[in-house]
Amino acid sequence: MLLWLAACAQLLLIQPCQAQSEDRDDLAERVTRLSYFFPEEYIDAEPVNYHTETDRQVFYAGAMPDTGGLPDRLEASSTSVSEEGVVTAYSGTLYITSLVEGQTLVAGADRLTFDTNSGEAELVGNVSLSLQNDDLKLECDELYYDPLMGTLDVSGVSVNLPLALLVSEERLSMRGPRAAFGNDIYAPLPETIRVTAGRARLSLDANSREYSLTNVTLSHHPRPDPDLFLHADEMRLTRTNQVKFRNISLHVSGIELISWPMLTRSLEGGERMISLDFPIIRFEKDVGIAWKQAVHADLNAVKANCLLDYANEYGLLTNIYVYSEPLPGIELGAESGTRSDFDINRTTVERRSDLNLILRQDLDINSDWLRNLKINSEYGKISTFTAGQPDLGIPAERNEDTRFYIDGIAELPLIPIADNLYITSALTGRYVDYADANQHYHVSGLMGGLIYSRDGFDHFIIYRGHRIKGDALFSFDEVRQREVDFMTSVRLHRDWRHVVRGIYDIAEEEFNQLRVSALKRQKTYEIGLYWDFARESAGLELGLLVD
Repeated sequence: MLLWLAACAQLLLIQPCQAQSEDRDDLAERVTRLSYFFPEEYIDAEPVNYHTETDRQVFYAGAMPDTGGLPDRLEASSTSVSEEGVVTAYSGTLYITSLVEGQTLVAGADRLTFDTNSGEAELVGNVSLSLQNDDLKLECDELYYDPLMGTLDVSGVSVNLPLALLVSEERLSMRGPRAAFGNDIYAPLPETIRVTAGRARLSLDANSREYSLTNVTLSHHPRPDPDLFLHADEMRLTRTNQVKFRNISLHVSGIELISWPMLTRSLEGGERMISLDFPIIRFEKDVGIAWKQAVHADLNAVKANCLLDYANEYGLLTNIYVYSEPLPGIELGAESGTRSDFDINRTTVERRSDLNLILRQDLDINSDWLRNLKINSEYGKISTFTAGQPDLGIPAERNEDTRFYIDGIAELPLIPIADNLYITSALTGRYVDYADANQHYHVSGLMGGLIYSRDGFDHFIIYRGHRIKGDALFSFDEVRQREVDFMTSVRLHRDWRHVVRGIYDIAEEEFNQLRVSALKRQKTYEIGLYWDFARESAGLELGLLVD
């Protein structure tokens, strides 16, 4: 709710009514009946008007600060009024004009109680709250409004926030059909994030401004009982337009996987947060258990990615990449540490970078002649070690060199040929200069194929062809001359989904990868295992559900 109010009403920039900054006793002395300080054209002598078109009764608040406009009012058709001036209405609408200057909050409920003397209101049952002429609504169980103190007290809060409020537009712009391997996520990012809270309090008093939610749950799925969600004891909006989470944790099927005592996120794009990727776990016949865990730190102008990489064959490796983004889509940084890479034959290569300078550019263009441009360049001293596999005739190997590397892909626009069916194509290139060995490696190529996008999954089959000159000193720089990549998803059972993906080396006439995943559907996510027949390895998969 705090994000919604900040995005829609910019509450932190709004000054409360003048009377709200005064003591309650002083305010009470200034309060008069409505008929004394509002012109007669606004109201009749009695505190009740009628809409001639709808025949709805209109009740105005009598004890209100002078806001220079119409006071808070209740509109309802079925009402009863006590001798004290307390109105009870069913299925009415409350218009709050005195809480936020220049804005009107609209609240509806099954049952409304409105005190025409003090302006206090209580709403119970299917309560909805929104800004006038805005489609985004907050839902809650009960709402209490005190105009003299300038507070809203809400229980049982739930609201759907657009994902754009939490995720940068650059990341959202990459959505769309693409022929690219990834984890077997069933659907793309959800359109909204659902936020629920046990209680919310909003105060606009100048001396004690407060915007806080307690017992908060954030979920990507609209189910009221998600089994994949974030929970926080408190979610507070600060005067500097930041959201602070206290004791935030990630829960999956009743298990608390990750917890963090304090997390801060800015609503103005300057993120201050630490985030963890879901760990990548795999099981291989010869290697055993291996996992990778990425940790991201966002410090406004400077960002950092730390990769923890573990396997029995090489132990724990740590790699740190620190970078900045001088322009959207462009990264400039440096890398240091050791990590594991795979070459085209999926042989594990231990790679160490003493200090590797990196420039990356990834621009989602969507023009008439270019869809996306990706460029990755590196320069620095690199040393590698490849463990030998005597049974396959692969000896152990060590290499070291000063390396300049640049790789690029220019994706051409998709060509639609049927419903959800597209032709995809791209131009690719790679150049590597090994300064110490005085040799070069050149690659130019193209790719083309078909993409069928349905239910959030991109089925594809593409051909890649390359023209190669020179020899690659490091095996992870090498590419195949010709290959076919494919990926598809089938549902053989309502609760199970299978994903098949592969890489076929045309020159060698063999599969380099042939992987089958089995994913079991939970309430709001999928989890399962995959097995690679070509590499004899297994791993875990996790996917989101948004339906």
